[in-house]
Amino acid sequence: MVKSPGNITTIVNNLEKGGLVRREVKCDGKRYYTIHLTPKGRTTIGRIFPAHADIVLNRRAVLTETEQHALGRLLKKLSMGKA
Repeated sequence: MVKSPGNITTIVNNLEKGGLVRREVKCDGKRYYTIHLTPKGRTTIGRIFPAHADIVLNRRAVLTETEQHALGRLLKKLSMGKA
């Protein structure tokens, strides 16, 4: 998932509008929320995730084990936002 601080809010807003997640305000008064899957969200994930996982595994199969490890490290680095 390509994400930035700006589009995470939009993504969560759209998921909330679709009834897939709900926000829970943290009690410390700051602008922090926890995001929870709703029952509809759990059902949706349960339905679509197995096919998604199969696609990812099939595409990954063209890589050697060394390449898969390198890809994992690179994706982790990208997700952490470290240069």
